Amino acid sequence: MKRHFIIVMLEAADRAVAFKSMIKAWAQTRGMMATFMAKVSEKWPGRSGHIHISVASDGDNAFHDRDRFRSISKQMSQFIGRQLKYMSDFCVLAAPNFNSYKRLVPGCWVPACPIGADMNPYLALSCAIGSGIPGIEEDAALRASIVGDASEKTCHTSARLPQST
Repeated sequence: MKRHFIIVMLEAADRAVAFKSMIKAWAQTRGMMATFMAKVSEKWPGRSGHIHISVASDGDNAFHDRDRFRSISKQMSQFIGRQLKYMSDFCVLAAPNFNSYKRLVPGCWVPACPIGADMNPYLALSCAIGSGIPGIEEDAALRASIVGDASEKTCHTSARLPQST
């Protein structure tokens, strides 16, 4: 099981790296330059990166439970709960550059807790999965959801990510 899990994670990271390389090469053949910087200009919102994780148990989606609120299973709540606890600790890996922090500003369509386009997919996946699994093992609790624009919400200081390098 663990070996299969690592292979799938590495394949996803390999595909992300190959995609970025392909886009850069494609742009170069057309006299352009593609970048995956988190914040290219002060005038525009930054670029984000997204990680989608699903977990199967006995062939079924372990993150889905039609009988629970919004069909979010207990395991998914525990997984996310622990990710939120460790997110600021992993920020240095998921937001590795100076520009990563420039996009963490209110009003730019991102909450104060994102992953940017400049992330290293291997490190980001390791952080996302490595922080979530203990949540299931430890029966972690998920904080109350934010309703509305998360960038306008005032987070408890322990829930905010670092705002600079």
